Amino acid sequence: MTPPISPEPEPAPGPSRGCQIIEAEEPGPSNNPANVNPQPTISERPLREPQKGPHEIDWSQNEMIGGWCVVTYDKELYPGIILAKDEANVQVRCMHHAGLGKNRFYWPPRNDEIWYLLDDIVRLISAPENVTLRHVEIQKDIWAELTK
Repeated sequence: MTPPISPEPEPAPGPSRGCQIIEAEEPGPSNNPANVNPQPTISERPLREPQKGPHEIDWSQNEMIGGWCVVTYDKELYPGIILAKDEANVQVRCMHHAGLGKNRFYWPPRNDEIWYLLDDIVRLISAPENVTLRHVEIQKDIWAELTK
């Protein structure tokens, strides 16, 4: 037989059950909600300028959409195709590594499309070269430069 359901809720944990009761603080200047600075929204945050270097990218051009680039994600390099861009981000469809740290990449079964910050785009490249029927590699001289 199933025990009857009790209409009384179980008592809240208290000192007798090994819990500590903490008294609420009186409102003061340090815990007054009016004195707390809220996090700025994305539109209020200052935009970071893209990294300057020998392969500085001119993001004002729309011709780069459909072109190839190298992005950095979790400190690894990935080639991909630029799909879209806005003032602070670039949408890229990236390839996956065929062995981390190696210059071998393949298209994943599902599209890996992410919006990256401009700083995460390392440089523009030409299309990777076929190595096998499934794998491609970034041009060897560019890969050497990127991984030194």
